[in-house]
Amino acid sequence: KLSNDKKITITDKVSNETLENHYLSADIFALFPEYEAFGLVFLEALSYHLPVLSHRVGALEEVLQDGCVLTKSYDINQAVTKLEHLVNSNLFRETVAERGYQYVNQTFSWKKTAAQFYLQYEKILKP
Repeated sequence: KLSNDKKITITDKVSNETLENHYLSADIFALFPEYEAFGLVFLEALSYHLPVLSHRVGALEEVLQDGCVLTKSYDINQAVTKLEHLVNSNLFRETVAERGYQYVNQTFSWKKTAAQFYLQYEKILKP
């Protein structure tokens, strides 16, 4: 259920503890960077069971394959429309959040990452 206070929090740099508190108290994670090389902060938000809203810039379209709502790059009107939909539709918001949570835990788990590194090292070290 979306919080009744419906406030938006915009931050600058924060401590790890404060960041975790923001994630835990949030209903939606929305960020529209000018450019994004990988998108770790978005994956972090997904791991807190938050639906993510952003736009198609840099590597985001490749990295954020599920559990996210991506708009056209720099399209403010589409971003507002998608944000309103996330705010006003509990089912949509919860579905996006769940899909994102599953996606990030299945795709970016430590176990899977370690296995992929192991395979790459094996390829490199084989004569």
